[in-house]
Amino acid sequence: MTDYPDVPTRLANGESVPRSEILAYWGDGYFLQVTYGLEALVTAYIMEKIYDGETLLYHLTPLGVNIRRDLVTRLEGDCPECPECP
Repeated sequence: MTDYPDVPTRLANGESVPRSEILAYWGDGYFLQVTYGLEALVTAYIMEKIYDGETLLYHLTPLGVNIRRDLVTRLEGDCPECPECP
């Protein structure tokens, strides 16, 4: 996972990231798992596919951003203290 260590941050910041960089982030041996995972996230409207010429890009949808902010951020412990958090 060292080829593109900034992939999660770029996705969280709303950037569209090429599929090749997402695959490189996970490394060899995860091609099928990542491909199926991306398609599941697209099907669930969490991510969206965009074609820029011949490059396939993925980015978070507004739903994906909300899930990231409300669920993942709290699970990772990065949520700022607020009255809503337990």
